[in-house]
Amino acid sequence: MQKRFKEILIFVIGTTPQIITETIYALLHNSPPVYPDEIYVLTTSIGKEKIIETLINKKILQDMLKEYEIPEIPFTKENIIVARDSEGKEIEDIRTREDNEAIGELIIDFIRRKTLEADSGFIVPLLVEERL
Repeated sequence: MQKRFKEILIFVIGTTPQIITETIYALLHNSPPVYPDEIYVLTTSIGKEKIIETLINKKILQDMLKEYEIPEIPFTKENIIVARDSEGKEIEDIRTREDNEAIGELIIDFIRRKTLEADSGFIVPLLVEERL
């Protein structure tokens, strides 16, 4: 029997949490469907507030999973990782070269740690929100 690896979604987004639900919906309609086991979001402090407000507090993610009969995906505040500056303070928004470097380092470090887990064989590519 083939070993099943965890399906992990990693998002790099700002203030548009609908990217998460839209991606899950699209994966559900793949052939065969992809059911994520874990979701992580790499973001700023403003992004974290917006994600908590919409997906967790308003239960939009939970309601979507129930509506489309998608297996439960644990998603709490702990799944939202905020980039920090050189002093350890959460970055509010990515405005400077240092902010860009901090989020870049966070992305690389986080993916490195997830790929080292023995049962993590597949990571959906990062989805980066574009600012218009």
